[in-house]
Amino acid sequence: MKDILITILTSGFTTAIVLALYRHFLSRNIEAFKSNLLFDSQRKVHDFQLFTTKKHETYPKLYGLIYKATDSIFNVTNWYQQYPNFMEHTKTDLEIYLSNHDLLEKDKSRIFYLWETDKKEMQKELHNVIQHKKFFEADTLRLEAYQLFSETLLYQSETVSELCEKIVGEQRQLLLEHDWYREEVEIGEKKEIRQKIQLHRERLEELEKELLEIMKEELTVGYYENPEKKSS
Repeated sequence: MKDILITILTSGFTTAIVLALYRHFLSRNIEAFKSNLLFDSQRKVHDFQLFTTKKHETYPKLYGLIYKATDSIFNVTNWYQQYPNFMEHTKTDLEIYLSNHDLLEKDKSRIFYLWETDKKEMQKELHNVIQHKKFFEADTLRLEAYQLFSETLLYQSETVSELCEKIVGEQRQLLLEHDWYREEVEIGEKKEIRQKIQLHRERLEELEKELLEIMKEELTVGYYENPEKKSS
């Protein structure tokens, strides 16, 4: 009877110790889990804030450059290009005009030479040189827009990246069509190219409006994209 009592007391004491140790380690594990969970949550919030900040910095720059490039392309592909008629101007007027357009010295020299020898040919050459410069500037802006688009893909939603890709594609195609139009092609081909150019211009306007609305919406209400959809 005594032995049984001792065994019961010892067993009870051991159980109490085990339970106490179990509660102790369980409590430590719970606290560690809560600490890790809090740290992970804070890290994710911090990362999201950085991501959101970068998106807010990227979208205005990206849209602004795309808009600027399209505007420049529209200008160079406009059918109604106006140039001053220097047939009735002085050479000084011509010098001022050329200096304002920052042309290459070889182009200036040729234009001045034609001024002295053939003013009609000079007028034609002047138009070609100015138009070529505008085309180069527009294409440079297009490339800058494409570069920024490529460098900031990480911060763009899937919808925005798809729209930007379509826009830079339309910009390139519009310039190619216009460049082809300037070549010596048949009248029938010119008419077809003009129609294509008009379609590209209209498409660009639609895409830019859509891009602006999507960007404003994402920046105003916040944007959360399904990671699984992004990776698929």
